[in-house]
Amino acid sequence: MTIRFTRILALVMCTSMLMLSSCTGRKIKNEEVDYPIPVFDISASGDGILYKDQLLYYFDYDNKTAIPFCAQPNCMHDTEDCPALNHYDAYLIVDKKLYAFEPTSNKQIDEDTWHEQANLIMADIGGTNKKVLATFDGNLMFTGAPPRDSNIYYYKNSIYFVTSSLEIKEGISTNYSIWYAYCYDIHKNTLTKLGELCSGYNSLVKVQGMIEDKLYYYAHFSDKDVDYKDYINEDDFFAELDKYLKEENSYLDLLTGEIHDSDLPNVTYESRIFAGYYFYNNDKNEFIARRLKDNIEIKIFEEPCSYYYWAGDRLMFFIDETSAEKSDFEWESSIYYWIPNTNKIEQIPNRTDGIIFSPFIMKDEYFYGIATYPEEQGIPYLSYAKIEDLTEKDYEITKVE
Repeated sequence: MTIRFTRILALVMCTSMLMLSSCTGRKIKNEEVDYPIPVFDISASGDGILYKDQLLYYFDYDNKTAIPFCAQPNCMHDTEDCPALNHYDAYLIVDKKLYAFEPTSNKQIDEDTWHEQANLIMADIGGTNKKVLATFDGNLMFTGAPPRDSNIYYYKNSIYFVTSSLEIKEGISTNYSIWYAYCYDIHKNTLTKLGELCSGYNSLVKVQGMIEDKLYYYAHFSDKDVDYKDYINEDDFFAELDKYLKEENSYLDLLTGEIHDSDLPNVTYESRIFAGYYFYNNDKNEFIARRLKDNIEIKIFEEPCSYYYWAGDRLMFFIDETSAEKSDFEWESSIYYWIPNTNKIEQIPNRTDGIIFSPFIMKDEYFYGIATYPEEQGIPYLSYAKIEDLTEKDYEITKVE
């Protein structure tokens, strides 16, 4: 069964094959970790994985099968009332309930100005008994790109998310957006607007990570409207935009709603926070993990890291090994993992058969993720493999059909 993710990172699909050395897998559930969990367009729960193909599918861990996310009797999954055809922006399963985001009608601000809105909905497994829990300003951005970037986090029975509300004048979208942060408390059934993160023309907010009381993010925006349609080529557009674009690395205090300059060292556009750790390259070009609860730092690697993401109980990271003699098309990297609990670092050997597997969901003895196969011309598939088998170069990997 092919997976047509709209925003899977190209780097994940182009790097060398990911493999793990022998270890014991453990069940990772929302209730078992004490840090915020990012939500993607492939979403894991305690019982299975929800993901999009032509339809929305649910993969069951126990029987290793995927079925359309639809509980309607005799449904052929070809009509708009089929739950598996709903085009949610993002989704997660909590306590056997589906929580998902979907666009709704725009909100009128004045006679000729409208702003985008969206809904947070809840439904039973299979999409039945759907109801709208809350309506909020903006649409969701960067909900995909697993397993690295997301603007949605789940933490202690609450869903935190960042939206972009695009301004629409006389039926035409402008380049002006307002970015908000929200929190929906599942138990209290309340939506709280935490603050406005950024506003302006050609604006962007990318969440760098979240801890218990702070949401870190990068933002850029312009006070001047530089319209892409006014330029013959994109180089001229970006050159003009660079004259006006402002950049900020900040954090939102989740308790007070105040915004402050980032308090992290060497923060860049690519900086990320996973599982309570801030990862960065220091002034010596060493790859560092800073535990944010006590600011203790651990040197992970003596070279800077080009790309990394969190998978189960460990950090997967890539070290660029491209030499000056090689072209951009001959880019190479070595792949490692780091386990905080044991401070164990291991290099991950490359496969020889051309399969590229990116594991990022750990459940019992298996790692689940996305893989491309040489014979499938780069189309990504949901796939899985046993953790204990991953020390072999060409271990058994199963493609979900």
